Amino acid sequence: MKLTITYPESWAEIKLKDYLEYYKLIKPYEGTDDFGKKHLELAAQYFCKVPAEYLYKLPAATFDKVDKYVGELFSSINKMPLVTTFEVENTKYGFIPNLDNMAYGEYLDLVSYTSSKEMWSYMPIVMSILYRPVVNNVGKLYTIESYDGTKDARIEMFKHILTMDVVFGAMSFFLDLQRDLSTGILAYSVESLKGLTDLETSLALEDLQASGTDITQLQSLLTRISQNLTP
Repeated sequence: MKLTITYPESWAEIKLKDYLEYYKLIKPYEGTDDFGKKHLELAAQYFCKVPAEYLYKLPAATFDKVDKYVGELFSSINKMPLVTTFEVENTKYGFIPNLDNMAYGEYLDLVSYTSSKEMWSYMPIVMSILYRPVVNNVGKLYTIESYDGTKDARIEMFKHILTMDVVFGAMSFFLDLQRDLSTGILAYSVESLKGLTDLETSLALEDLQASGTDITQLQSLLTRISQNLTP
């Protein structure tokens, strides 16, 4: 059998659907001694199109090339910039232009899916929330379709069409924002809760919720803060 090995130049040439297959199969090996071996096998299979049964039959030089390629590919994940817009089937999609102004329901759905242990299973859904059709575009400025819940057709399309540079760039950007938000809430809470009555604390929570803050997440933080402030 003549084997053709592909070496995608970047994550921009790897589809979300292929990464999800890789992730589903590698996840059970996390934390095990076999992780490294299985990671190479599955990455070579899904990204280089090398069937697992042929990987260890490759000439040593070719095997080393595949091994080096996989390592370099994964080391580049954290270097993916945010892709603000892309076009699919004559429709331009844009990343949420101003995350600070997200509607509460929109943010709540994103936090719910990205906080789950099964986050990658929900990734097509997450991408369909973060990227929506552009309705107005002037230069580099644009607005997108208002959020009205998830769309099954878009979710399925994104699963098969989106490339991993878009996914990694968006997730890095959004998760960094979440960390910044949590840090900001924590700092605010430590200072603001000192000396507050229960009623005042309740009113503070209502104010934060009105501004779009996820209260479930906040209350978890407040519990930890209370424990840390109690002698």
